[in-house]
Amino acid sequence: ERIQRALVLSPGAPLKESIKADKAKQLCTRVEATQDTVLQKATLMMHLQEGLHEIAFKFKLDLGTFFSMKVAEKMLEVSVIADTEYVMCVGRLGGDVQPSKTAWEIAWERDSPNSEKGHLCLKISLTKAPSSKGKWDEVFRKMEPWEVCANIHKNMALEAGAETEAVTDDRAEQE
Repeated sequence: ERIQRALVLSPGAPLKESIKADKAKQLCTRVEATQDTVLQKATLMMHLQEGLHEIAFKFKLDLGTFFSMKVAEKMLEVSVIADTEYVMCVGRLGGDVQPSKTAWEIAWERDSPNSEKGHLCLKISLTKAPSSKGKWDEVFRKMEPWEVCANIHKNMALEAGAETEAVTDDRAEQE
């Protein structure tokens, strides 16, 4: 089954890690983001590469098992599951969400209103956290790998600073 998944991701080079990593990033051709301020939801449509459904059918792969998602309060990572996980798209959300209330589905999108031709999309529905209700300035911003690393380092520094402050406060109380 892992070989089938790798063949869907990279039919020409199912055993080459770097090519599969590149192909995973190319699967998402564009992202559309909308929000509903009445229902307090954000919706992302990740448009997938044309022909993905045909390759999946050829290798008898259920695309519902081909994607994985990691949702944090302010970030979203979507990966492809082949022989291992390959990141397809990662980005920052415009506000906090409730990760446990995230839902997704694979949808068919027509290329234009009058066209029979179309492509698959991942439709991701995110519920805004109570602290982030209302209109967000920017719903989703795709991040480059260096931005993800910088964000992790920034959060680690903030956490370390908070721990240092807590230790300092404890010492002050003891004196």
